[in-house]
Amino acid sequence: MGRTDHPVQDSLDGGATPTVLSSGMHKGRDYAWVGAGDGLRLNRYVYDFEVNGVNARRVR
Repeated sequence: MGRTDHPVQDSLDGGATPTVLSSGMHKGRDYAWVGAGDGLRLNRYVYDFEVNGVNARRVR
């Protein structure tokens, strides 16, 4: 065991930096949806997906 009883807490307190490998969206079951997601927020950054690449901006 690490410093606490919880392995997730141990990894956040000085362990390796977590990496997001994938994400998903869920709309619901009422009507079909065709579109795109934009403006993914992870912690203090918003990622905008554009034709020429991904733009990351820090949230204030």
